Amino acid sequence: MPGLCEGDRWNPEKVVDYKSVKAVWLNKFQNEKKRNPHIDVVVEKSPPNMMRINKLSSLFDDYSFLANNRDPYANCASILYHKNNLENMSSMQRKEVLEKLAQNWLMRSRKLKEIVIKMDVALLTYEQFCQNPASIFDVLEFPEGVSDSIDVNEKVKVKDYKVQSISNQNERQISNLTNGEIECIGRTLKPDSTLLEFFGYGVM
Repeated sequence: MPGLCEGDRWNPEKVVDYKSVKAVWLNKFQNEKKRNPHIDVVVEKSPPNMMRINKLSSLFDDYSFLANNRDPYANCASILYHKNNLENMSSMQRKEVLEKLAQNWLMRSRKLKEIVIKMDVALLTYEQFCQNPASIFDVLEFPEGVSDSIDVNEKVKVKDYKVQSISNQNERQISNLTNGEIECIGRTLKPDSTLLEFFGYGVM
């Protein structure tokens, strides 16, 4: 949906044609179903859509939610290295980007915490999932038979990484940050340390 990818996608008051969204999503599902009749579950994981979760879910009769979050330092490091031209960035520019990324993590996490509490949504962090991929079965309801079709030991392709089993990349990605950059992220996160604690994280 091009309209859901625009710069104002994080605005909770964004005007959205929800009937159009439903039509496009169902059409996509039906086309995929023709190619693979065994598809029974569709996962929608666009983070900005958490801002309009009530309206989107009202379009469908059968759905379930799973809240997911990741260590803020690893999250910031991952985005820094995948979405910026680091060769042409100064040390100061990197810190400015990381400060903004940390602020974005806080904004998303506040909304996610609200959803978990108000809607009683199950929470499974990136770290918990990587440690035990089968834990997905404990927190998310699947239609009958779907769980049996999922191989939690399957190798997967993520971004530009090689095909590999599910593994926690936090330590590797945080190691790409300098001590000064880690401190910069920490200064941004510290005023909201209780928010981090809600998800099991802390300020370095």
